[in-house]
Amino acid sequence: MRKTFKHNLLPVIDIEDKIIDGKRFYFLPDGRKFPSVTTVIGQKLPKGEGLVKRREKVGDEKADAILKEASRRGTAVHDLAEKYVLNEENYKGDHRVLDVATFGDLKRMLENHVDNILGVEFPLYNVALNTAGRGDLFAQFDGV
Repeated sequence: MRKTFKHNLLPVIDIEDKIIDGKRFYFLPDGRKFPSVTTVIGQKLPKGEGLVKRREKVGDEKADAILKEASRRGTAVHDLAEKYVLNEENYKGDHRVLDVATFGDLKRMLENHVDNILGVEFPLYNVALNTAGRGDLFAQFDGV
């Protein structure tokens, strides 16, 4: 039997986001513009040497195909999880069978440990760090 999640959604102050020169920025209600956490991290972390070597080994075309498929699958699993915790009846939609199977471990973890959903894709910003973003899921985990 499918679990039904309780929802006690927090009020949302939505923040608009926009891609500028390949980087995501969020616009706060007061007009300030903050880069996304992912954008900041991407600027600070060195490119992985292992990934560069792998690309050299398999070639750009194959590496790009692998990256595209991994990104597609990640987006699909994220969509499945989001719809699942929002109690959407047809959360599987028209997703590929392999994507639904990949979601299986995450689904079991959600069912066994998560409840009391407070927010999904919840907008956040931090004026001390000058960053913003969206949290995938805010909920109780094992009652905490």
